[in-house]
Amino acid sequence: MPLVGANDGVEALLDMVSDPTHADYGKYLTPAELADRFAAPRDVQDRVEAFFAQYDGVSCGSVGGASLSCTASAAAV
Repeated sequence: MPLVGANDGVEALLDMVSDPTHADYGKYLTPAELADRFAAPRDVQDRVEAFFAQYDGVSCGSVGGASLSCTASAAAV
């Protein structure tokens, strides 16, 4: 699930690096730069993870700071 505050401005960046007439054309970011720039604020990540941690059988972890990946047993759902 996407986290609030993550990916703000990513579409504009994609447009810039994909437009041959733009000064940033072809200036792609590394995965670390993308995470630094577009990750949800750490407090948002922590709150969402804490919410799911209260349920037995549910395990969640951040995916690059922009999304959360959760798994759950059938009993937990």
